[in-house]
Amino acid sequence: MYYRLRDGLSFCQVDGELIFLDLDNDQYFQLPKRLEQGLTSEVNSAGEINSARRELIRRRILVETTFPQESTSSEFFDAPACSALEVRPQHQSLSLSTLFEVLVLIGSTQVQLKSRKLSSIIASLVAYRRNQVESAGAASSTPLPPSLLEATAAFLQARLYIPIEPCCLLDSLSLVRFLARRRLSASIVFAVTTNPFNAHCWVQSGDLVLNDTVGNAILHTPIRVV
Repeated sequence: MYYRLRDGLSFCQVDGELIFLDLDNDQYFQLPKRLEQGLTSEVNSAGEINSARRELIRRRILVETTFPQESTSSEFFDAPACSALEVRPQHQSLSLSTLFEVLVLIGSTQVQLKSRKLSSIIASLVAYRRNQVESAGAASSTPLPPSLLEATAAFLQARLYIPIEPCCLLDSLSLVRFLARRRLSASIVFAVTTNPFNAHCWVQSGDLVLNDTVGNAILHTPIRVV
């Protein structure tokens, strides 16, 4: 019998510390050192249940599985190399329809964040993106379609006029849905820093950051990519 991280749970290592993201409970947390030190050896290992493994199972950090767990999505993350904020296309006029669309997206997403679990919101968004996008997002080695930059620029331009305070999570969820409506694929990167702790997220396609700068993105360690 093998053990794996519970669905909805992911972690990364920052400055020698393990940080966990629990989408099911909308929280970040850390483990006591005695459990943190043994976690990586417990995942994908089989054998007798020792005290550390028993404690991790009791806390619902680990669950039983028949096969070893596959690598997490963040392990295949392309490090940011450029930003849409720095390579915007030529100036384009903002249409009222786009402004209204972004207003509705931002407003409805804000309502969802106040009334639904983050795991549910993300699951719905991933399903919507999968249904809308005709093909998978371009890999970093494949030229990005100009429409991705143009659509991102249109969203960012309209966002300036929306009377709702900017928030990385709110804006990233809204941008991914905005792009999916145009059959364009992009991912949300959840990331953290420590000393002091800070949680952040942004939208990215390949190695192109869409709604943040490269400098700010690389200061954070990815913990989950959806």
